[in-house]
Amino acid sequence: MNVRNANDSLAIMQPYFFPYLGYYSLAMVAKEFVFFDDVQYIKKGWINKNVLDNGASIIVPLQKASINKKICDIKLLDDIRWKQKLLNSVWHCYRGAPYFDRAYSLVSEVLEQPHETAADIAIDSIVRTCQYLNMNLDWEKSSESFSATCTLRKEHRIQAILEAKGMSRYYNLMGGQAIYSKADFKVQGYDLYFVNNPSALKVSIIDYLMKLPPDDILCVINDFELV
Repeated sequence: MNVRNANDSLAIMQPYFFPYLGYYSLAMVAKEFVFFDDVQYIKKGWINKNVLDNGASIIVPLQKASINKKICDIKLLDDIRWKQKLLNSVWHCYRGAPYFDRAYSLVSEVLEQPHETAADIAIDSIVRTCQYLNMNLDWEKSSESFSATCTLRKEHRIQAILEAKGMSRYYNLMGGQAIYSKADFKVQGYDLYFVNNPSALKVSIIDYLMKLPPDDILCVINDFELV
C-alpha cells in the first residue's frame, strides 16, 4: 500500500525558520499539515534560527522568549537592524551561488512581511519556500483549528487532532522516535510513520535554494523513506 500522500494522512510539527530539507520531506509525504504553533517554545532549538553552509548562524531575535510561553505568543524583536544583519550573513555565504538572486529575494521577501511572532515568521518561511518549489502544502495552525486540545499532552493531543481531522496516519520526523511510540498509536487505531531523509544536509533549506534549481531540490526532498 502506498502511504505517501494518503488521503487519511496528517503531519504535525512545530514551525521552524527556513528549516532543513528533511522538514520538507515531512511536508511532502502527508495529505495535510498542521503547524504546531501553540506548544512551548524550545530554547536552543530551531524555531527562530538555523545555520548556513559556512557555519554561520541566522537568528530571528525574540522578545522575552521562555519555555513558559507558546511559540505563537512570543513576539519578534522590534528592531529592523537584525533583518539586515541576517541578510548580510546570507549574502556573504552565498553571493557567488548559481541561484543566489532568486533565493536571496525569497529570504528578503519573508523578512519584509509584518510578522509579529516567532510562529508567524517561521510558518511564512516554510510556506513561501513550498510555493517557490511548487510544492502543494495544505496547512493550518493548531492555535486556530485545535486550541480545544491544548490541555492534552504528547501523543494524546496528536491523537485528538487526528480524530478531529478524521485521519488515521500520522507522520513525524525521526527525532519523534524519542517521544512517540508506534505501539501506543496502534492501540488507539492510528498508524505512526517516521520520515527519514538521510541525504538531507543539516543546514537551512536556504543552502539548497542557493545551489540548485527547484526541480533538483524536489528530487532530494522526495528521496526519503518511511520508518
